[in-house]
Amino acid sequence: MGLTSILATTLKNLPWRTIAFAALERAPELFQKAADRLQKPAVQQESECAAEAELQARVTRLEGLLLEQETLIREQAAKCSQLEESCTLLESRLTRYKIVSGILCAAAFILLVLLLKQR
Repeated sequence: MGLTSILATTLKNLPWRTIAFAALERAPELFQKAADRLQKPAVQQESECAAEAELQARVTRLEGLLLEQETLIREQAAKCSQLEESCTLLESRLTRYKIVSGILCAAAFILLVLLLKQR
C-alpha cells in the first residue's frame, strides 16, 4: 500500500465538514511554505544572473586589457627593432672612429720620431 491509498482510506472515513475545516486552517501555512520553496530558486537564479553578469563584465574588461597589452607589446617590439638598428649603426661608427684614431695615433708617433731625429 502506498501513501496515497492510506490517505484515500482515511479521507473516506472522515466527514467532508472536518476535511474542509482542516483545509481552511492549514491551507495558509501550506500555501506560504510552498510559495517560499518556489521563490528560493527564483532568488538563486537572480543571484546567479547577477554573478554571471559581473563575470561577463570582468571578462570584457580583461579582454580589453589584453588587447591594450598586446598593443603595448607591439610598440615595444617596434622600439626594440629601432634600437637594434641604432645600436648597429653606432657600433659601425665606433669601429670607424677607432680605426681613424689608430691611424692618427700612428701618424703622431711617426711625426714624433721624425722630430726627434732632426734634433
